[in-house]
This record gives sequence, structure tokens and C-alpha cells, in this order.
Amino acid sequence: MPALPPRDLWDRLLVASIFAGMLALAYAAFATTLLEPLFAIAVREDWHRLWLRPTIIWISMGMLLLLVRTLLWLAYRPFAAAAPQEAPSLTVIVPAYNEGEMVEHAIASIAAADYPRERLEVLAIDDGSLDDTWRYIERAARRFPGLVSAIRLPQNRGKRGALAEGFRRAQGEIVVTVDSDSVIERQTLLAIAGPFRDPRVGAVAGKVAVHNRLAGLIPRMLLAIMVVSTLYALYYLRSERSWDFAYGILYGYFSFFALTWIFPYAVLTIRARGWLTR
Repeated sequence: MPALPPRDLWDRLLVASIFAGMLALAYAAFATTLLEPLFAIAVREDWHRLWLRPTIIWISMGMLLLLVRTLLWLAYRPFAAAAPQEAPSLTVIVPAYNEGEMVEHAIASIAAADYPRERLEVLAIDDGSLDDTWRYIERAARRFPGLVSAIRLPQNRGKRGALAEGFRRAQGEIVVTVDSDSVIERQTLLAIAGPFRDPRVGAVAGKVAVHNRLAGLIPRMLLAIMVVSTLYALYYLRSERSWDFAYGILYGYFSFFALTWIFPYAVLTIRARGWLTR
């Protein structure tokens, strides 16, 4: 058999490393004495009745979810982007609240996208901002006349309210939402429109990366914890081919000590309408 190209060998090595890491994590959790000191303390202090069994269920479900997500990730094949001549009409909604100058950068990246101008509209919505966000939205509308519509809500309605206003006004066959602190690549809109050629597709999610990941230590980190952080770092390495994946291990400790409150807070505020509640 002919030798595999170096890229394929590297890719298979990364995939094998991911599954080896998952097996090692499961073995360490269930077949070694790694967690015995913790269990001993729980039994001695009579904590086990309250949280030991739920914790085991939580860990097991987390392992199962990690396995399923990995299999789906490996099986995923991207759709071809839409060709400009067949691109459907598309509306991009940019909700903004106290975003300042960054909202103009977001709008400019959309205006610079490779998409037929006559089939594209951009709705920039100021959700009752208290700073100079509206000034930057107006300036963007003047920079891109006929493309960008500036909409100002008299009072803050929350992100969902701003998006709802955009959906009511949208005229495109496809509606795309872009956060006001994000910028898109030139091929993004054509890539998003591509999957909708299949009538079974009802929604598409883009791949999100940290915009300023080279600006400092914390922005360059990824999301994980301990061994799981290494697995997610390997996912990043396989997708991006960048040695920045090593920062994911550092972020594991940061997220554990500083960000564990986010999930229960999100559950408790699931119906909250304000910004920064997710």
C-alpha cells in the first residue's frame, strides 16, 4: 500500500490521541485509586448520601456526552459554500448594547464579505445603549448606504428583544445574527448560505474563534479542565494546526477556579432578558 501523506498521518495521530485521552480519563476515574481520598473524606464526613451518587452520574453522563460529541465531530463533513450567482437574499442582524467602536468594525466586516450586494441587507440595532454606540452605528450606515439600516430602540429590551425587532424587519430568505463584538471572514456568508440548499437544513451555526487570541495570555486560552482540557486542546490542534493549543491546559485551571459559577447562574436566570445573562 502507498504511504499516507504526512498530513493524513498527523491527523490520524491526533484522532488516536483524543480517544486515548478519553480512555485514560475513564480509567483514572473508575479503575484506579485516584479519587479514593476524596471518597474517603465524603464517607467520613457523611457527605456521600448527598452528592456521591449524583457526582458519579454526572461524570458518567459527561464522559458519554464527550464521546458522542467527538464521534459527531469526526463524522462531520462541511457543506460547499453557495456560489455568488445562486446566493439567496440574506439579512444580517447586529444587535448592540454599550459596544462602542467595536460595533462599527463588526458591521464593516459584514459589508466587506464576498456576497452579492443586491441580495444583502444589514440591520444594526442599538438596544438602548448608554454610551456612544449609536454614533458608530450611524457612521457605519453612512459608510455603507443602501446596505446598512440603523435602528435605535428607545429603551433597552435585552438581546432577545433586539433580535426580535430585527427578525420582524428582515426581508431576506435567510437571517444571520452576528454579535456586535465579532467580525466575520469574507467567505462567511456564502459558507452559511450553502447548507440551505438542502431543504432538510433549518439552521446553521458558524465556527467562533477568539478575535484577539494573540493579544495576551488569557485571550489565547481555550476551554477545558485538567485532562479534559488536553482533549479539547487536541481538538483545536486538529482543526487549527496551531501550537496555541497548549494554552487550553492553562485555561483548565482558570475556568475551574474562576468560571464554575456561570453554569448554575445561567440556569437560575434562564428567563432573564438582559445582556450578559448567558
